[in-house]
Amino acid sequence: MLGWSGTMGQRIVRLLLEHVEGVQVIGASRHTDPHQLFPTRFINLTDATSFDAALNGIDVLIHAAGPFNHDPTNLVHACIERNIHYIDIAESLNFIRSVQRAAASARACSVAIVSGCSTVPGFAACLSQRFSHLDPVARIHVMLNMGSNNPLTQGLCFGLLRPLGGPSTELSTRWFRRLTHATHLDGQVRHYGNYPIPFEQNMTVGTRSIPVSFDVGFDRLVINYALFMASFLMPMLSDKQLHALCRLAVRCGGALSLIGKTEGRFTLVARDQHDRALESVEVIAAKNGLDIPAITTVWAVEKLLESNGETSGFMGLEALLDSKNLERKLAALPDVRVCASTHDDNRAKWRAEVPG
Repeated sequence: MLGWSGTMGQRIVRLLLEHVEGVQVIGASRHTDPHQLFPTRFINLTDATSFDAALNGIDVLIHAAGPFNHDPTNLVHACIERNIHYIDIAESLNFIRSVQRAAASARACSVAIVSGCSTVPGFAACLSQRFSHLDPVARIHVMLNMGSNNPLTQGLCFGLLRPLGGPSTELSTRWFRRLTHATHLDGQVRHYGNYPIPFEQNMTVGTRSIPVSFDVGFDRLVINYALFMASFLMPMLSDKQLHALCRLAVRCGGALSLIGKTEGRFTLVARDQHDRALESVEVIAAKNGLDIPAITTVWAVEKLLESNGETSGFMGLEALLDSKNLERKLAALPDVRVCASTHDDNRAKWRAEVPG
């Protein structure tokens, strides 16, 4: 079952139907317009009385109805009470914490409650497990570079812009006030701004808790400079004003497709106490970069359906997907490359592309 909403919801549905044999998808939202591929049901996430009919006969609920700024407690409890696995694609730390508290407050939980199955924190947490053999790792640097020729929705726009200019964990600056660039494993240069990541400051890799930093950028430098300038405006706007601005941005967003690409890049670098790179892994999607967080959600659904009730409680995506298998499955996808490197004296040495 899917909370049918926006670009990511549509992608998850498409990939579920393509990759999970025999799956029956039922869409659910406040808008029950008929869909040609699957039936739809009414659900109002703020009205628990709508849950009974919506959740009847469901094995897995995929919550993709962002932005994730509501209280998920009743929905999580409803899933637990009905023995329904719960997955969401939230990138909000406050929302993920609320899901965890809801799971902990249930009297008994025999299903999996998996929150944050998006690029961050879920995908990042999965890939970071490849660094568990390294010692010492002082920091994990996560970089997400997005193609500007991808669909833009109001929810995605709001989620991207809201943190800009807010107080950061770096005492000397605010979010997206520090612009940097990186040379990637294939020699391409991309630009970034500092951005909040939905972790508790640290990432658990193996048995260790390691500090994590996050940078976000677009394939066109002009967009990153525009976000830098926007970081001075965002703190002055209310949520209502920002939603209005996002509606305007979505209407104008088509112009970006004239100058941008669809390529997306997701990079993790393990660094030592001198900030030297120890090892890197990079996922490059030439097309449909947004399919990457969507397909990992689909693979999580497959794992839960195969678990036969043996997987339960609150967990991250990394508890379901092994990093090595994840890299192989990603590399087998069309137009996707997974590259890895080791480093000597801070000079990257190409090791191999992960085989499909």
